Amino acid sequence: MACHRSTRSTALRPQSAFLLAVLIIVLQISSAAAFNVSYLQGCPEYNNVTSLDLWFKQLVGPIPPEIGKCTALVSLNLSVNFAISGQIPPEIGRLSNLRVLKLASLSKLEGPIPPELGNLSQLEELDLSSIYSLSGPIPTELCQLSNLQKLALPNTNLSGPIPDCLSNLPQLKELDLSGAWGLHRSGQTLGLVSRLTNLTSLKLSNASIAEFGQARMLSTLDLTNNRLTGAIPPELSNITTLTSLELSNNQLSGPVPALANMPMLRRMKLDSNNLSGLIPPFGTLSGLNLLNLSSNQLSGMIPSEFSKLRNLGSLDLSYNSLQGPVTPLTNFSRSGLLYLQHNELEGPIPPNFFVGKAGVDLSHNRFSGAIPAEVGKMSTKSTLGLPYLLLDLSSNDLSGSPPLELQQLPLLSQLNLSNNNLSGSFRIGPFVRDGTFSLLLDFSNNGPLAMLPGTNFSGLQIVALPNLTSRDPPLIAPDLRLLQLSGAGATNGNLDLSIVPASCPYVTYSRPVSHITFWGACTSSTGCLVNLVGTGAKLSRSTRKTVCLNRISVFLEGDPPTLQFPLGSPLSPYLNNSRGPYFFNDSRFIDKIDLGPGGVAYTGVGFARVQAGNLCGNPEAKTVVAVAYGVFSGLVLLSSLGWWIAARSGFLMKTGSSSGQNFILTLALYMWGLVSGLLPWADLATDIAVVADIWGVWSAWVVLGAILAPYLISAACIACVWWVDPTPNSIWKARFKWVWFADVTDAYPPTPLGKLPAWRYPLALASLPEAAAAVVVYDVIGFLDRVGFHLRWGADVYTLRPYSDLRAQLELILRSIPQALFQSVLYLLGSSRSTRIYIDQHTFTLSIAVSLLSILVQFNLLLKETLESKLPVATIMRRRFLAANCRPCLMKSAGEAGEEFESVNEKVVP
Repeated sequence: MACHRSTRSTALRPQSAFLLAVLIIVLQISSAAAFNVSYLQGCPEYNNVTSLDLWFKQLVGPIPPEIGKCTALVSLNLSVNFAISGQIPPEIGRLSNLRVLKLASLSKLEGPIPPELGNLSQLEELDLSSIYSLSGPIPTELCQLSNLQKLALPNTNLSGPIPDCLSNLPQLKELDLSGAWGLHRSGQTLGLVSRLTNLTSLKLSNASIAEFGQARMLSTLDLTNNRLTGAIPPELSNITTLTSLELSNNQLSGPVPALANMPMLRRMKLDSNNLSGLIPPFGTLSGLNLLNLSSNQLSGMIPSEFSKLRNLGSLDLSYNSLQGPVTPLTNFSRSGLLYLQHNELEGPIPPNFFVGKAGVDLSHNRFSGAIPAEVGKMSTKSTLGLPYLLLDLSSNDLSGSPPLELQQLPLLSQLNLSNNNLSGSFRIGPFVRDGTFSLLLDFSNNGPLAMLPGTNFSGLQIVALPNLTSRDPPLIAPDLRLLQLSGAGATNGNLDLSIVPASCPYVTYSRPVSHITFWGACTSSTGCLVNLVGTGAKLSRSTRKTVCLNRISVFLEGDPPTLQFPLGSPLSPYLNNSRGPYFFNDSRFIDKIDLGPGGVAYTGVGFARVQAGNLCGNPEAKTVVAVAYGVFSGLVLLSSLGWWIAARSGFLMKTGSSSGQNFILTLALYMWGLVSGLLPWADLATDIAVVADIWGVWSAWVVLGAILAPYLISAACIACVWWVDPTPNSIWKARFKWVWFADVTDAYPPTPLGKLPAWRYPLALASLPEAAAAVVVYDVIGFLDRVGFHLRWGADVYTLRPYSDLRAQLELILRSIPQALFQSVLYLLGSSRSTRIYIDQHTFTLSIAVSLLSILVQFNLLLKETLESKLPVATIMRRRFLAANCRPCLMKSAGEAGEEFESVNEKVVP
């Protein structure tokens, strides 16, 4: 910064913009003088500002070297400004009056510690902690700071030896070099601690416990995260002034020493080591307030002498192999936190065990019996002064009903009673949520638990229950964000979530389910999510349709996000998987969840983004359609080749003979006729299923129109026949005669139909409803005709083959071909925003396959007739359309019929 005096506004150079931009807003002044812009331009003339505190002010850019001209500064704090970059300017060494320099947690700062800092002869506190890119050695010039009382260089990238001259700092009381793994001790450093006679707090990395046995004045010894090995040396008992001993997260082994000669000890943390054996009595450590022996290999029972530790406010013995009852801990009247989880403790929970406690965790043990009613006497008024309560009794063998006294604990932040044998009924809540701490309740994996009237989940963000039923009252849970259900007692595969509040967007379920009844959030702008990963759920068609047409997502496979619950933290709970975190306060968090490469889900059209494996979009549709049409094309070519070979070999000329050598071929053609008669009906049935599947949207009318078109044209033909050539011989008076397939002769050409008189058009139109019903009758008779049962009036036998050929041709052109193409397009689009319909894979693939098969059969019938008659395809199709008289045609027969059926093709009956 340019520090010259000016009476008018002048532009600062870029390197000065840092201080100018932020000091105007956030400078804290410790002297009587007022701060103004003119001071920034004239530090030497206005040196009455002595304190500059810009802690956590979101400052950006490098520290300007001009700050070295502000020599009046006594205290400078730029800590926790993560965007400050560059290096520590050596000009700070000019601040001769500086006593406090704090540059902690400037994560973008880099480079070495300037040796010029050794010129700050008045400096009492130097804090450069958590500057991760701070590199190089500790300058020996720092040993000149004779007034230095606190030196903090933890969590840095410093390297080289720890200067032995630090022992020349007579006033040094606090030394923190922890987490600086690049530092190493020289042979002369062993006596460093013993020469620092005023040292009260020591935190080191790459240290050895044996070095500190002579440090008689130490009150704090913190060697956490030091990779220490071996046993805890007895020399520690010589440090009688020690009030805090922290050796956590090392590799220490052997027994826990009694440490009987440390009457001033208040805190002892030996957690996360490999310590084994019994817990010593610790009866003489009457002033102990915090004891943490968790995550070791300790065994045996809790010593009875623990009852003498009256001042113990926090005890953590979790993650060991302790056994037996917990009676020595029943008189901890001042204890606020009691963590005993993941041991082998057993027996009933003593009634007064919870009195006055702020947090109790007995999870993953063998406690049995009922939960004492005294649980309602937990209190936040413990010595720790916590603003919330914690109770975790999960994964034990507790039975009975959750006590109603839980209602007396509105400040519970975590209540976990899961994985027990609880049953009966419960009533809880409401809970107090002040917007600072997250709340969790877990009753999952128990017996049947019924909610009593008055149950109120208000204040809870996370709730886990055994199950929900339609008989339960609607959940009162306006703050709920995630509901976990273990599915206890569920046997029918139905999941009714209708009572879940609309404020909850996320439900997880741990049992296989087929049908889901959704809740209010699923119709809101946020949408909802049901996590069924790992259950092997197979959703019903109705559920899939509901999901795919709404703002709903159901996860089936992949990497599901797990709940992250920062207990006792201002952070809200959130979801997290290998793809990142997902926050409930993000209205689009469901859209953003990524299940990974193996993800499979049904994700509705209401979301902007869906999973890569979204089953609503039919991800395999392209492959299925390509295979279907590929097989169809191959069969068309193969059958064409077969008919050509048959024609060339003369087989087609022999199919009318009844000789034994052609019986098999004739029978095959007979069966082929049956199949060709049934396929249009099967095709019609699948198209009707498609209409029912997509009813209510525009595309349903396209499919329905294709179904009705050939049907209505056929009805019109029948009505015209009725009024062109009315005759008393009614089809309703006909009888049936069996004629073997091989004896049937060609019924073409039928007698042409006359012209309908104009005055009969209204009559034909009026008879369309009856004609429409007659189409069904004619279709049935046409199929019987294919089987061999022909109409007979007296001695004359007739066939409906021209009518059947017309119907087949109309169905082929107006329904089968258009529907195969249209439904294929819909199937490829899937249940998407472009269609707004639900495309059921089974329904559509079956309909497309049957349509293609029907087209294939009609193609073969047409090809066979072309080869037999030697007529072009166009001529045959034209002849079928011209034969639209829909009347039975007299046929000729051979064999037993003899002369009874001579050529009488001119006879027709309407």
